[in-house]
Amino acid sequence: MRNTVLLAALVLASFAGVTPAQTSQVTYQGRLDVSGVPANGDFSMRFVVYDVATGGSFLSSSSIGSVPVTDGLFTQTFTVAEEDFVSGATRWLEIQVRPIGSTDPYTVLTPRQRMTATPYAVRSLSERWTDNGSGLLLNESADVQRVLINRTTTIDANEILGVNSTPSSPAAAGVMINAASTTGRSFLGFATNSVEQSRLEWNSSTARLSLTAGGNTALTVSTAGRVGVMGSPSATFALNVTGGLNATTEVVSPIFRYPSSQQRYLSIAPEAFHARDTTDNGNFGPSNGAAYLATGTSDNIVAGVQLPDGAVVNEFQVVMLDNTAATDISVTLYRRTFANTGYSQMANVVSSGASATAQTVTDPTIANPTVDNALYVYSVGAFSSDWQGSLSSIKAVRIGYTVIQPD
Repeated sequence: MRNTVLLAALVLASFAGVTPAQTSQVTYQGRLDVSGVPANGDFSMRFVVYDVATGGSFLSSSSIGSVPVTDGLFTQTFTVAEEDFVSGATRWLEIQVRPIGSTDPYTVLTPRQRMTATPYAVRSLSERWTDNGSGLLLNESADVQRVLINRTTTIDANEILGVNSTPSSPAAAGVMINAASTTGRSFLGFATNSVEQSRLEWNSSTARLSLTAGGNTALTVSTAGRVGVMGSPSATFALNVTGGLNATTEVVSPIFRYPSSQQRYLSIAPEAFHARDTTDNGNFGPSNGAAYLATGTSDNIVAGVQLPDGAVVNEFQVVMLDNTAATDISVTLYRRTFANTGYSQMANVVSSGASATAQTVTDPTIANPTVDNALYVYSVGAFSSDWQGSLSSIKAVRIGYTVIQPD
């Protein structure tokens, strides 16, 4: 019996849910001629899978007792072992035939047929995807609502892409986006109605991760882990906010610092003064906005000073009236140790001449300018050896200082 196989085609299907050591269905369509004439009738067939075109040992086989052949054409489904097709390796199919009911040996049809399809594909890619030359497009007509990897159920009803960890690594799952260039950008974008609204992007050129919304960069993270909000990350601080920060609840930190020293002032009104000696008579602000002792008194009027700890004093300024030639007024900024009565002078100004116009006198040279409230107390003292009532008086005192953190 002369036997040939013509136009053999493989169509592989029904592989869903298959795991190693299971079998899968394969449908074979072919043509059988007997002595050059198209065969008719029933034939017994064996379908044997090899890993080489000739020779070698078979991997698996399937015997079919009765295969109907009409005008030389036949279609037959048989089973193969799924593990025979690991990694999509090429396999070869050998068909053995004999008439049904015959006890003669099977006739081996040659040559073996190359099995080029992927036997573990669930469905043909062309059924749902189209290669447009630059990527795969999901066919709009395909009944696909979402893509799930390593799971069959969604977590959110609106989920389009879902990823599960693998059995070999159950504690981790993720999506890695790789830009092939060392100066490239990798991003995950968000759009509505085909208009980009936001994106999360890694820029290799700047070595920064950024989050943009509406075309504005809202958040930037450096490789050092420092964060910039509406601006670039700081080279020093973990968080740099540009444009202000509004907190509706408590913000807690052991320390808050300004990016640079801030100038501040403490003003002392006449009402803050009092006579050093409580037996001295004087006026302290209520009637004419001035502090002074009665005419002929030789003594000090004093006022306590409370400056922020760590502040650096850079200016001592006094507004005073000296409308008498009898004596000048000397005003001093003092500090003394917390448990001692010894005073040391930090700054001093003295009135000059006699004028009915108030004069402003400033001392910008400050001794021991850094405030330490743990060790010292601070005060202002104004002295005249011969106060002349309202003609020699203190109108206001202003102390300038800088701070590096909120006071």
